[in-house]
Amino acid sequence: MKQLSCKEFLEAAQKHGCVPLLYEGGVYLYSQEAIMKEQGDWDEADLAKDMDFSTCFFWVTTDDDARPQGINNADELQELIEQIESN
Repeated sequence: MKQLSCKEFLEAAQKHGCVPLLYEGGVYLYSQEAIMKEQGDWDEADLAKDMDFSTCFFWVTTDDDARPQGINNADELQELIEQIESN
């Protein structure tokens, strides 16, 4: 299977709303529009319920309840992936 580039991941998230970024650890890449739409359905206890997702074009979420991290371009996505993989 071909490994997508960071630019291709951003394009896929823009097209589909959300794409799995790293299967290990449940890491997902959301478009700004998709995460803002989903935010309305989150439980009031969710720590990100009141986050302002208009500040970045894309958001990376994880299944471990960490706060979503915003990114705006492929270089920022690459840096974030490297941070996640080093932990």
